[in-house]
Amino acid sequence: EKCLRKVAKFVQEQNERIYKPRGLLLTNPVDRGLRVIEISILDQPIVSRT
Repeated sequence: EKCLRKVAKFVQEQNERIYKPRGLLLTNPVDRGLRVIEISILDQPIVSRT
């Protein structure tokens, strides 16, 4: 469980830093039963407020 939390945190950080500003969204593989890595293309890039 600790490793799964680390993976979830890593995916969230990468989404904020790399993927969302480029109009992409990486889905946490835990949400898909660790079978796939899903990258979604967003209609508009999401701008974070940090």
